Amino acid sequence: MRRRLLEGCELAAHEIVTRAMRRSNSSEFGPMSWTEPLEVLTRSLVREAALTRGGRRVVRDRLVTLLQDRTDDAPSPEDGDSGGDEPGVDLVVITAPTWLGLQRAASERKGRAGGGQTLILTDDTTMGPEFCSLCFERWAHVPTYAEWLDEADLGANLRAARRRIAVRATRRGVAEVVVASVVLHDRLLEVADAWPSARFETTGPADAEVRPEHLDAEVAEVIAERRRHSARVDPDKVGRYWRWRVGALATRGVGQRAELMARHPERISRGSSPRSPS
Repeated sequence: MRRRLLEGCELAAHEIVTRAMRRSNSSEFGPMSWTEPLEVLTRSLVREAALTRGGRRVVRDRLVTLLQDRTDDAPSPEDGDSGGDEPGVDLVVITAPTWLGLQRAASERKGRAGGGQTLILTDDTTMGPEFCSLCFERWAHVPTYAEWLDEADLGANLRAARRRIAVRATRRGVAEVVVASVVLHDRLLEVADAWPSARFETTGPADAEVRPEHLDAEVAEVIAERRRHSARVDPDKVGRYWRWRVGALATRGVGQRAELMARHPERISRGSSPRSPS
């Protein structure tokens, strides 16, 4: 019993916060939108993930780093007014239901942009510090967190992420920010409301497709990632779950894209690549 309590304390939300405060020498983490997701995530990790001792420490340190990133992106007087999408800074959103597909889409987008005036940000730097990301499901078995994430209203998290994006854009002096995301693939309407100046880039109907080779490779990556943190990983179960997870994300993304097109056709632009980004 005592050992279980100690293991739970190691990943408790307050332990993550305390370590982040010590490491950053700051208690300023910006808007409090992150607190509920972190609480749900850490409880799920403690109760369901069956992490090894080493796995707990790796995951704990990753969570501390994500929270610390919020202090790094906190506005300073030198940043001026970075409270929203800044005038003169274009915000573009591209999404895909798999990480491999998203990486290819982001790479192609960066190639089209050219120069150093475009900053590409992924879930690690946008929704990760909000603790609203599918990356945590790649790390470990966290079904309670996954259910919460599917049902949660992420409006406050998206607005907080927008402010941090604006700070980064100001500090880097870029003219365009491209947010490349998996977790937002089926959240396009929420993104449109929370980021009023954002444009959404599409490569057409193929956005909904999931390339089998990408999915196979991603399943293998998820199994390997979970094995690094837990000794109780069933490859067949993980494979079935991740294929279902990606399929559901892709299907919901089709509906979101159609609804976004109906409501905000002027905010959708077409990329130059005819291939599927998934």
